[in-house]
Amino acid sequence: MGVKRAIVVVKGEVQRIGYRDFVERISRKLGITGFVENLKPYDVKIICEGEEEKIKKFLEMIKNPPKPAEVEDIKINFEEPKKEFEYFEIRRGEPMEELGERMDVAGKVLYEVRDLQKETLGLQKETVNGIGVISNGIAGINTGINTIGNKFDNLDMKYGKIAENMEKILIEFQKDRKESRTETKELIQSILKLAERGQEKSS
Repeated sequence: MGVKRAIVVVKGEVQRIGYRDFVERISRKLGITGFVENLKPYDVKIICEGEEEKIKKFLEMIKNPPKPAEVEDIKINFEEPKKEFEYFEIRRGEPMEELGERMDVAGKVLYEVRDLQKETLGLQKETVNGIGVISNGIAGINTGINTIGNKFDNLDMKYGKIAENMEKILIEFQKDRKESRTETKELIQSILKLAERGQEKSS
């Protein structure tokens, strides 16, 4: 498989954001040689050499950097390989310029951490509120159960009173029946006695 050489200019959010480090890591993994450097004022230039399939893969991967970097456009020109590179490197600018870029990258990371913390706190608040709603729901269910229990207790009390009154009525009824039987028996005995006396007189 042949060796390819590509000259690439990348446009977008690619400076002071760690994009060159991203490109260098990919080239090292794929075994590609060359360099990456910043172009004033905003772009990044890459010259790379390697096996054709690896160069294709490299060119696809550098289009999708991690946030906050973003590639808006990429221009690629192919040339005959010169085999002038032993490895892939980041060509850096003046020390103060590079230091400023590192500080910019660190600042962006800190802002991302802060935003992530805010999101996490928001999720924690939502979770706590959700637990509160569930707790209130459970409290409502318990209140409903207690209310039903109280109604059953009241029903038991009412039923107990009804049963007690019914028992009293039955006792009174049985008492009345007993008294009625006694009175009926006494009446019959009186009638029989009168009948006997009538027979005695007639004889």
